[in-house]
Amino acid sequence: MELTRYAIRRTGTPHYGAPSASGAPVMLCGTHSDEFESFAWAEVVARMCQQCERAAAILAADKAEPALRLAAGAMTASGAGHMLIADTARAYCGKALGDDTPSSGRVCKNCTGVRDALDAFLAEAELADTVEAVTEAESADGTWRGAWIGTAPEGGQQLTLDGAAPDAEQGALFS
Repeated sequence: MELTRYAIRRTGTPHYGAPSASGAPVMLCGTHSDEFESFAWAEVVARMCQQCERAAAILAADKAEPALRLAAGAMTASGAGHMLIADTARAYCGKALGDDTPSSGRVCKNCTGVRDALDAFLAEAELADTVEAVTEAESADGTWRGAWIGTAPEGGQQLTLDGAAPDAEQGALFS
């Protein structure tokens, strides 16, 4: 999956995203719009969506389960834990983090929101990859893409109510 920069218009904030199975782009930050387009000028814009930048750093770090840390300068260990982006001193929510671990089981809601948006993006990207693999696969006999699709019905097979031959594409749905 290759990330592309999208924006709604020239003055809009660019986001990182990738095409979904439907062809509409899905953003790392979870922002939705039917008007997102990939623009060449977006490659040189200095200010990207901050959540998209952090999500791209999380993807680049490729660490499955983030460590929990307290915010830098926290006075007690009972504060909410923030999810640490690997190889940085920043949290998923953008806060600077210290070295202390939280004693409570609470997790920052903003960090959780970034993680949820990233998980939704990854699920959509995986679905798009699966759909692309299926549509590009070669048909093989005995599979739903092989012998049943594209064959005309033989004599004695069921016809539609108006007497016409059934659509060959429907054979896979009911066989």
